[in-house]
Amino acid sequence: MSNLSTRRIGDLDCHILPGRRTELLVVLCHGFGAPGDDLVQLGQYFQRILGADAERMTFVFPHAPISLAEGGFGDSRAWWHLDMERLNQAITSGDFRDMRRESPAELPHARTLFTQVVTELSSELEIPASRVVVGGFSQGSMLATDYALHAESKPAGLIVWSGTLLNEDVWRPLAPSLAKLPIFQSHGTTDPILPFEAAKWLHDLFRESGADAEFLEFRGPHTIPPEAIQNAALLIKEVLDTSSADNS
Repeated sequence: MSNLSTRRIGDLDCHILPGRRTELLVVLCHGFGAPGDDLVQLGQYFQRILGADAERMTFVFPHAPISLAEGGFGDSRAWWHLDMERLNQAITSGDFRDMRRESPAELPHARTLFTQVVTELSSELEIPASRVVVGGFSQGSMLATDYALHAESKPAGLIVWSGTLLNEDVWRPLAPSLAKLPIFQSHGTTDPILPFEAAKWLHDLFRESGADAEFLEFRGPHTIPPEAIQNAALLIKEVLDTSSADNS
């Protein structure tokens, strides 16, 4: 199976798991407070369960631009800063975190950096947007969603592990552009960080937009369970098969 490499793409370091030939590009973003290689093991798992089909894919894992090392978080990174005191208080008290009105100041810059990665690799590999799947976990899934909403050429699929509805005043008017887009979303019913109900709001937005959105509810916290990995792999496989059929 393909070897892991690391290189700079645009202004972000990226881990890359290349296939023997690339017909599908999959770009996955880690969450807040994780190191840049946090999701690489998922790419390796996808390679195992997809078998020969994985040889037709390249998996990319960008490192978020913000280092949290000075805050005592080691190699942890972030796509944008969070109010940690407010977050910890919400977790401790069980307060509901409604982020619909939140519009992180650093989100547009993070989207620009992420767009550079997708654009440069797409050009290099001669892969159109119709053969690019984007996604991520938690904060990374919010970035991938924001990218999908803003992208002029829409990706072929979106994976949202433990994400939430953010920046609603901007996202809702853009949502109709996601019509028919395959989306897989999962969320734990006991998530203490991003409430399950808020994840359902995001799913409702997807469905109202006309997207082909699947939602996996699981009994668990802020995590990616095995069934969420399996379902994401199914989406990736379906996109590969569809793009191959369209170009046959």
